Amino acid sequence: MLLHILNKSPKNTSITQQCLNALLPGDKLILIEDGVYQALPTTTMNPLLDALQIKGEIYVLEADVISRGLQNRLSEQVKLATFEDFVTLTEACTHTLTWA
Repeated sequence: MLLHILNKSPKNTSITQQCLNALLPGDKLILIEDGVYQALPTTTMNPLLDALQIKGEIYVLEADVISRGLQNRLSEQVKLATFEDFVTLTEACTHTLTWA
């Protein structure tokens, strides 16, 4: 099981697509920094959220959500993660892969 770490906004579609292509069933993804914008629901389909519904779990770093004022605006599909949760995820997964 891999932990994917994505820090790019949805505007960087090539990195997002590469991350989606690498995700395997059971993998976990944490969105950090500007990556937390990927967890915003949109009126059109969000490919990242749609893929993760099938392939794995998605987390967002709570501190980055708060610093960007995105509380109560995130998709219900994502889980908030504290820094401690982030450490726990890295310990639980066999490898981490950062998409930057």
